[in-house]
Amino acid sequence: MRLNMRELDRVGIQNFIRDSDKHSPPVFVGRENVLADITYTSNRAWENREMGYPGETRVVQGAPGAGKTAILAKLEKDLNSKKPQAGAPRVLRLNSDDLDASGLVLEKLAKMVNKKEAARVLAESNNVRGFGTSVSGFGFGFDVQKESSHSEAAPPPVMFAFDRWLETLPKKGGMRGPIIVAVDEIQNVRGLSSPAAKLLRGLHDSKRGRPITLVMAGLSDSEQVARRLGMTRGIHVHRIGCLNGDESMNLMTGFCEYFGIEIGNCLSRLEELAEPTDGWPRHLHWALVALCKAVLVAEVDGKLDRIENWAKVKSDSIEARKRYYMSQQSNEMEGSAYLLSAVMKQLQESDKLVDVKQSIEANIGATIPWSLPEGMNVHEFYDHLIHQGVIEKRDNGTIHCPIPSFRSFLISNGEHKTII
Repeated sequence: MRLNMRELDRVGIQNFIRDSDKHSPPVFVGRENVLADITYTSNRAWENREMGYPGETRVVQGAPGAGKTAILAKLEKDLNSKKPQAGAPRVLRLNSDDLDASGLVLEKLAKMVNKKEAARVLAESNNVRGFGTSVSGFGFGFDVQKESSHSEAAPPPVMFAFDRWLETLPKKGGMRGPIIVAVDEIQNVRGLSSPAAKLLRGLHDSKRGRPITLVMAGLSDSEQVARRLGMTRGIHVHRIGCLNGDESMNLMTGFCEYFGIEIGNCLSRLEELAEPTDGWPRHLHWALVALCKAVLVAEVDGKLDRIENWAKVKSDSIEARKRYYMSQQSNEMEGSAYLLSAVMKQLQESDKLVDVKQSIEANIGATIPWSLPEGMNVHEFYDHLIHQGVIEKRDNGTIHCPIPSFRSFLISNGEHKTII
């Protein structure tokens, strides 16, 4: 194990505690295969662009806290941190809500394609035609009014302006390199008629070999969302879950090294702290928050050998995990706690889809703890649990709860509800 060479970063640790889980982790571990696949796919689209080879679609899906956002943040950091080189991939990172403003998204994309040309044409559009971002949301001399008649499933009119602009760029020195459009929370894109769905379809349905790779990150039903929207060209799904034991420990030790925390002879203590997390990235985060609070105590001063009350560090981590579990429950889950508990028990005996749905049907009763959420049938409740990340479908068609400790919590939570 490497010795910590950095001085204790108290300010960085305090910021980590304060920011909670709002930002990507300072240390990235695992998922290298996902990053490599996305980068390779982007480079391949660029190398074959003259032959009309289109970009492909990648889906990164998993339950809440699996580290999907961290993957997109790492991708953006690695590819966008340096001065752009010709032929090198660049990342346009978005949230699904951003897609509703298709014109603004395409302006950002155009500047990545060729910043100088995009700025020039956009300025001409504003100065000469008198409308640009203020009216169309995308300049390039395109009058939105001329393309107003469009079917609900068709790309937004502004997409055609973007494509026509791409055609005007010279082959040499036009598009600087491939682009990865990375969209988070893709499960929120519903219906073919939504602005977000239309924009995604427009980016996907390229007939010109546009070297744009779409990466969509979301919950366990994100592949279904992608296929429903028709995002099937070259689609490949990365299902992410727990880190393995070595990865979990690499995260713990890497975190200590990053912030200058001296591990000393406490490697086994870190292993004990990581073990109850099941290797779930969000839970490892809460374990690290508990550790940070302990190392900032004056008597400890960043040296793990000086921590006397490790039991408190562990209990703080467990309590944070329980609070997170409570926050992850929807009103529908809370109102049907006993029914959900029965489903989680069923998963311990059988992971077949038909058995899971039969378990829901068998445990429906007249009183509140057993009842289905109001307005939901069995299939809708099952879909809700998928969407919430409580259960997910494996490649072989079986069902499981991706977070073992969450399943235990839901079982206990249902059993302790007052029975009417």
